[in-house]
Amino acid sequence: MLVFVIAGELLFGIVLGITVGLFSARNDAQHRYASARQTSAVVAASLMPSIADQNSEAVDAQLDSIMALSESVGVSCIRILDSSGQVVATSGTDAECENVRATGAPVNDFFGAQFVDEPVMVDGLEVGRVQMRFAAARVQETVGIPLLAAAIVILAVVLVSAPWTAWLFVRNILVPVDELRDGAIAVAGGRRDLTLNRGREDELGELAQAFDDMSRQLAQQEGNLNASHAALELALQSEGSARAEIERTAKMKSEFVAVASHELRAPIAVVRLYAEMLAHGEMGRMSKAARESVSAISGAANRLNSIVSDLMDAALLERGLMPLEFKPLRLDAVVHQATKESDALSATHGVRVEVAGRLPSALVKGDEVRVRQVLDNLISNAVKYSAGAELVTVSMKVDESCATVEVSDQGQGIDPDGRSRLFGLFSRLDSEDNRLTAGLGLGLAISARVADAHSGAVSHRDNPGGGSVFSFTIPLLGAIDDQPDHAMFSVSEEAS
Repeated sequence: MLVFVIAGELLFGIVLGITVGLFSARNDAQHRYASARQTSAVVAASLMPSIADQNSEAVDAQLDSIMALSESVGVSCIRILDSSGQVVATSGTDAECENVRATGAPVNDFFGAQFVDEPVMVDGLEVGRVQMRFAAARVQETVGIPLLAAAIVILAVVLVSAPWTAWLFVRNILVPVDELRDGAIAVAGGRRDLTLNRGREDELGELAQAFDDMSRQLAQQEGNLNASHAALELALQSEGSARAEIERTAKMKSEFVAVASHELRAPIAVVRLYAEMLAHGEMGRMSKAARESVSAISGAANRLNSIVSDLMDAALLERGLMPLEFKPLRLDAVVHQATKESDALSATHGVRVEVAGRLPSALVKGDEVRVRQVLDNLISNAVKYSAGAELVTVSMKVDESCATVEVSDQGQGIDPDGRSRLFGLFSRLDSEDNRLTAGLGLGLAISARVADAHSGAVSHRDNPGGGSVFSFTIPLLGAIDDQPDHAMFSVSEEAS
């Protein structure tokens, strides 16, 4: 950019020098023409008496004298005309003077010959004319001084203006730009205490002010970010401590549930044993009231045993200790058996459990005990929450990769707000049926996790005729090639 500035200055000097030269040449041409007219006037005055007397010899003699004296001023031809325009006398031959033409004052002709035509006046009357031709000016005389002036102007520009311009350019452009560049590098490197604006009000000053504003904003944002980072670290530490405490509490709970469940099994088994012995009369005959009491004791023991089993399963799930043994199963046979053996429970609730249609053949790979546990949970829930309806149906369908068992009831259904908690551990929906039914809300949670361990799922939807439909889906044998034969599983997230 500096090169262009200096080149511009030099071009300006050349144009200025040429302009000064042309102006000087023009002034010189005008000066020569004025001198020629003055010389013509002098010649006319000196010749006027001789022309008036019509003394041609005197005129010729004066012409020769004037030509001899006028060599220094460049007179090349003098011609004398009378009042009628006839040539009276001439200083040269016709060939030397025949090209003399009255072209007027050649103001713009810098190098051509000068021609002057002056009248000879006597008492106000023109008695003749004097025509003089001056030789053309030499080029070196005409343009020498203008060229010297132009050279002086160009030299002044080169030696004074260009260095001064370069110094101003470096001082006012390059140095501030270098400072901005160094400041930008420093800001990128992390410095935030720079002040690049030195009070300039031009575009570079505005750019420097923008850099200063950006630096201050970056410093403020970094301060906010550091404060947020510190708060986040503190929150993470608190979260880590809380998580450790939760994990410790969960472990204690799981261990307590496992121990308590294990310790409850023995006394519950004793209660159930003696209740059965009393009910069968092995302790002697009992009154009707005694038999009803024993029946109540037996039912309560059975419900408590079911709760303890669920607690044990939940504890094993959370600790990752529930064993699974996979083997080929006829799912239709397991469904048929589970439906048939639900009669005792359904009879106590006045509900019939029936298979809808024919069960298609389906060979799956799974743990028979746990698959049956899923089916028993779904059927028992449908029976318990039928809300006075008399029928629970079990159906089954098979597609290319999966078998699906559906258990449908005609109860009151499930509130939409409670569906997200259906498969959570220890989650029971708040309803009248729940308050009248024993349990801890573990059945569906355990079923969902068992299904997940079999690469299947348990889901829920509303029954179009009222009530709910729970589905258990499991892959057919061969649909999952890497299914193990044994596994220990735990699913910590809630099924959905």
